[in-house]
Amino acid sequence: MSPFRRSDGAIDAIPGHSAQTRVAGRALCSFRAARIVVMASAVLAAAIVVPATGDQVSPAAPPQRMASTVLKDMPALSALAPDAGPATEVIIRWTVSGPATVSSLMAARDVTSSRFDLVQRRTVSFSPVRERDPQLSPDDLVVIAVDAQGRELGWQRLKDPRLIRSEQPDDSGMLHGQVFYRAEADLIVWIPDRAAPAELRIYAPDWNGQEYVLRGLGSVPFSRP
Repeated sequence: MSPFRRSDGAIDAIPGHSAQTRVAGRALCSFRAARIVVMASAVLAAAIVVPATGDQVSPAAPPQRMASTVLKDMPALSALAPDAGPATEVIIRWTVSGPATVSSLMAARDVTSSRFDLVQRRTVSFSPVRERDPQLSPDDLVVIAVDAQGRELGWQRLKDPRLIRSEQPDDSGMLHGQVFYRAEADLIVWIPDRAAPAELRIYAPDWNGQEYVLRGLGSVPFSRP
């Protein structure tokens, strides 16, 4: 039996330790327990990842559209321009992430995320090319200009500037074609002076087995200087 435990189960005071000492000891134990809880809460809080806010959040990609509706029911941006006249040439930097390969190239057309930045604009003399029967391909992009009220003004079709075609010989000398995509490239869009868009939305055409569906990639704000 412990020298400080009585036969009835009670515990005698430890020799040399006053009641104040015992109270202080209990307080110290409570403090240590509280400190452990606080440290555990801090570790848990550090493990929680808070999403970035403000300018770091990219605009949501526009919803998908049926390509036939866009190309047939909406005018091309070139149709809003006279035969020749001033226009605003806009350069949009497209940065993507995806299954990267060597030399910052990607083997896949699809990307996991896109970022669009308007990096340059200038006034140019514009001679529009009329598209009587536009035909999409998987190598195209479609840009739709939208005004401040959300009305769609017109579209422009352009080739995917990330696309690189390569032919490499195998061991027997036979050439084989390969397609790669740059991780960063510039889009060039022409905005006729008659159009006053507030946003440029970028789409990629996807074939669903019957027709092309425009998949929203992202958007960039636009305003006249």
